Amino acid sequence: MNRIQDRLQEVFPQPLERGVMANIAKKCGVSRPTVSAWFNNPEKVASISRTHAEIICAEYQLKVSPAWLAEGIGPKERP
Repeated sequence: MNRIQDRLQEVFPQPLERGVMANIAKKCGVSRPTVSAWFNNPEKVASISRTHAEIICAEYQLKVSPAWLAEGIGPKERP
């Protein structure tokens, strides 16, 4: 999976629970439209920062590597 949108949709299956994007925005210190672009706009967003991915993985207790989530590199599973 090369696109951040595909990776996010894999770990957050659609339809998203109410408030997920707003919570991610708050935890990461970015705007809600920014998070919406992470999920839905491949023309604008190709990746997210590793720091943001680490926050998302910790907040939602995801069992994926922040490097995989942010940039699609390395193994998917968290060591």
